[in-house]
Amino acid sequence: MALEIQSQNVVMNGGSTAFTFDNSFTQFLAGVASFQLSYGSDDHHVEQMSIQLTTNWPGGAQVNVGANVVLQDASGHNIDLSSSYVTVTVIAWAGGSSNQIVLSSPVTVGNGQQSNGITLPNGNNILQSVLDGFFLSYGTTDHHVNLVEASVSASQSSNVGYIAVTAGMNDASGNQAVNPTATGSLIATSMSAPGFVIVPYQAQSSSNEPVIQMGTPISAAVSFLTGFQVQYPDSDDHHVKAIGAGNNRTWVDPSSSSYAQTNGVWAWMYDDSGNNQDNSNSYASIVVIGIQA
Repeated sequence: MALEIQSQNVVMNGGSTAFTFDNSFTQFLAGVASFQLSYGSDDHHVEQMSIQLTTNWPGGAQVNVGANVVLQDASGHNIDLSSSYVTVTVIAWAGGSSNQIVLSSPVTVGNGQQSNGITLPNGNNILQSVLDGFFLSYGTTDHHVNLVEASVSASQSSNVGYIAVTAGMNDASGNQAVNPTATGSLIATSMSAPGFVIVPYQAQSSSNEPVIQMGTPISAAVSFLTGFQVQYPDSDDHHVKAIGAGNNRTWVDPSSSSYAQTNGVWAWMYDDSGNNQDNSNSYASIVVIGIQA
C-alpha cells in the first residue's frame, strides 16, 4: 500500500501525538478532520479563536503532530482543553520517491487571497486542498459572534497549484475579524492508478451517514475538513460556549465497500442560554480519502 492513512485526536497546547505507519515514507500531509473549541461550563465573548498544527518528522515511519489552540475573550477567560479536541488526519506516501505525487507543506493565506505557486506534477488526475488550521481575531478587544467561517480551495495553471482562502468572524454590529487567515495544504498526483480516491462531501447533519459513494471498493477511509461555516439564526449574535466542525470518525460502510460512512458531517456553535447554530446557514465540507481495495 503506497498511501497510508491514520486519524486520531492529538495533544493540544504542548507535546504531540505519534502517528506510526507500517512503512517508512517520503512525504506526508497533516490536516484537521474535526475540532471543538470550548470554554467548558460557561459561555463568553470571543477575542480570538485559532488552530495551528505542529509537526515533527525525524524520518522513517513516524510523524509527531500537535495542535496549538486558542479560544479566549479579553477578560481572561480561556479555552477548556478537557472539553475541546482536534482530530487530525495524516496521510503518508510510502511508495518511494516520486515526482508524480505531491503532499505539500502547509501554507497560510489571508481571507480572499491566493497563495504563492506550489509546484505540482504534470497532468494531475487529482488536485485537492485540505484545511490545516485558521486564525480569527477581533484584535485587542472581544465581541459577540454571529458567523464564523474558514475554508480552502485549490486551483492550478499548468503545473503550478494555488490555495485560495475564505476566512472570517463577525458579530451583528459590524465588527469583523482583523486580518483573518486559514492554512491549507495540497494533495496532487499525476498517477493514473495511485491506489486511492478522493471524494468531496458537504452536509449539515449530526447523524451517521452511509451515503458517501466512493465509486470503487475501498479497504479503509479517512477524511479531512476543507471548510466550514457556522452562524446563529436571524443574523443575531451571542456568546460562545463551544464551536466545532467536521467528523472525527470515518470508516468503510460494512454493507457496501464502495461507500464510506461518517459519524455526522456538520458545524456547530452554541452558548449557555439555548442558542444554537442555524442549520440552514451552517455546514461542514470534507473530503474522504479511500484506499482502493
